[in-house]
Amino acid sequence: MRFRKNVKELNDALNVVTHAMPAHAAKSILESVFVQCENNELVLACSDGVMTIIYRTDAEVLESGVVALPGRILCEIVRKLPGDGTAFFDVNSVNTLTLKCYGSRSTLAGSDGSLFPSFPQVDVQKQVWMPQPLLKEMITQTVFAVAPEESNKRIITGELLEVSGGRALMVAIDGFRMAVRRSQVENGASDFSCVIPGKLMNELSKFLSDDEESRAEILLGERQMRMNIGDHIVVYATMLEGEFIDYKRVMPTSFTTSIIVNRDQLASCIERAGLFARESRMNQFIMKIGPDKTVVTSNSEYGDLYEELDTEFEGEEMTIGFNVRYFTDVMRVVSDEKVKISFNGSTKPCILGPVDGEDYAFMVLPLRLHA
Repeated sequence: MRFRKNVKELNDALNVVTHAMPAHAAKSILESVFVQCENNELVLACSDGVMTIIYRTDAEVLESGVVALPGRILCEIVRKLPGDGTAFFDVNSVNTLTLKCYGSRSTLAGSDGSLFPSFPQVDVQKQVWMPQPLLKEMITQTVFAVAPEESNKRIITGELLEVSGGRALMVAIDGFRMAVRRSQVENGASDFSCVIPGKLMNELSKFLSDDEESRAEILLGERQMRMNIGDHIVVYATMLEGEFIDYKRVMPTSFTTSIIVNRDQLASCIERAGLFARESRMNQFIMKIGPDKTVVTSNSEYGDLYEELDTEFEGEEMTIGFNVRYFTDVMRVVSDEKVKISFNGSTKPCILGPVDGEDYAFMVLPLRLHA
């Protein structure tokens, strides 16, 4: 196998596919990058056994072939080559790569490409198209609330994606907070509901495009999904089985107290509160909400913080405490100038959302206050 490819373009492709390379692979072949070239097309792929990412691009193919190359060292070699150079790949009959660029020459022992897992096949039953920037935003605003993979409830280690009546919905919940994001989708989208692994969603958010003209196509089979991202990238994954938590039942719809507050001022205030809160066992800050102002406090053995925020207030006065990290995660993904926070007393979850509309909603459970 022999081909030539621009170093920068090759590096960009490797940066995408290696998002599917596992940190600790059950099979050594999964630590490899699958490389195939034929008919002036270069195909790169990585897989962790559940998620597979494929990148197809043009190349100057001198001799067709296939090989599996050690992923991490291959990426490091290519990353350190001059970006304006052309990489020349020459793989011999025993799968040893000789890589040349300008005056640089490296050799790398590979494996038989046929040992790499075959690409999944999806019997497409449902589909939806979305602009990549919108999909990226929806993932970013929800994926932080996905439960960790070691959770004893496997279904919440994924995100619910629901499409109905031209609207898309994403929901993530980890037992301490919940994130809901809604948006319009293009005409012709199928109605469906599925749960996508959180790891896949997190990796997708790292390489989806910000170009408003670029699109992502999501195709669903019975258990497998395929995503066509732009002209080069294809992602396969196995969906999670089971019934997702009924977010409508969990999310309160009426409230006894609400405030409207400047997002940047509140975020900065909570960050400062976190300087003290993280030194305490509870990592807690407290909000005292009243008609004139909202007071934020936190303390530790090293000192304390007291800040007053101007807020629009409605309802009953109250005091409530939160984990700094859980609330900060929410503030990081909200970009509106002002946000509305609604409460039902000091022991019930609060809901943070837009002042107008329902594009997003974040639910955060409070910490119990001790006298």
